[in-house]
Amino acid sequence: MAEIATFGGGNFWGVEEMLKLKYGGLIKTSTGYMSTEQVDDPDYEDLSSGVLGHIQVVQVTFDSSVLSYEQLCRYFFSIHDPT
Repeated sequence: MAEIATFGGGNFWGVEEMLKLKYGGLIKTSTGYMSTEQVDDPDYEDLSSGVLGHIQVVQVTFDSSVLSYEQLCRYFFSIHDPT
């Protein structure tokens, strides 16, 4: 069964690559920015500057019959310290 989880932290390409290397059961990964603010037509500089409050995220589509959400969370927090 396909499920989706989104993880925010640091450099999204680094997180995405570490997830891909660690686990089978990943169907798809997508990278982007997330925020509670709505900004019309932000460019890369706007997003990466930190001024707008956006964070880099990786959205993971995974097969939950092969890989659990708990496994993903445990691994993510072993490679990313939110503090």
